[in-house]
Amino acid sequence: MALVRDGDAQGKANAAGALRNLMAVGDAAIKAAITAAGAIKALVALVRDGDAQGKANAAGALQQLAVGDDAITVAIVAAGAIEPLVALVRDGDAPGKANAAFTLGSLAARDDAIVAAITAAGAIEPLVALVRDGDAEGKANAARACQHLAAGDASCVALIAAAGKLVALLRDGDAQGKAYAAFTLGNMAAGDDAIKAAFVAAGAIEALVALMCDGDALGQANAAATLRTLGMCSTIALTNGAHHAEVRHRVIVSDGVNYMQG
Repeated sequence: MALVRDGDAQGKANAAGALRNLMAVGDAAIKAAITAAGAIKALVALVRDGDAQGKANAAGALQQLAVGDDAITVAIVAAGAIEPLVALVRDGDAPGKANAAFTLGSLAARDDAIVAAITAAGAIEPLVALVRDGDAEGKANAARACQHLAAGDASCVALIAAAGKLVALLRDGDAQGKAYAAFTLGNMAAGDDAIKAAFVAAGAIEALVALMCDGDALGQANAAATLRTLGMCSTIALTNGAHHAEVRHRVIVSDGVNYMQG
């Protein structure tokens, strides 16, 4: 831990990467020992003040710390991690942006108050930009973060939906990006007819049906669930009259009904 705190730039980056790898095995005792040694403050400082590699590795280590542990998540937020993570999504290199986006998503998944804090720190705009312009990992991780932000706060839903970049990821992303985009679209559209209409107009139905037919297992499941959300309908409703007539029509035209019934 001393190296993360007091080493030179390369030493700090290497130490943060080593901590991340140690925690990736999922051993709770290792995570507890690293936390007790003061890792959170040192890693947050490195996200804020390190070089590009140090920031990226520290963001990844914080993500591993946060997995499955509400107390550590709260401690990470209390240590001031949100603002430097948002800055890293906005200004980092590709690995830094991807790791920071994933970590913000993990933090947001735990608590509505954390969602509000992430939104207040200005995360929406750089996350949407990363969905649009990032590399494959960055796009997928940003979509995942949007998924958790959209699930927790109506203002986040409106901001993300206005940017309208998730449909492109749904259509053109890698397998993970498509799956996250499909899930996020469903979260954002739930209960909001204006957002549903915007997604339909942007071509979401055709892209969701294509993913439902040709995606991997997670992509297919998320696409089917989101099509039901967009249509306010289950498989039975698709054949007997969906709440949203335009969604029902376009799903049927795209042959989604046969797949969902199959």
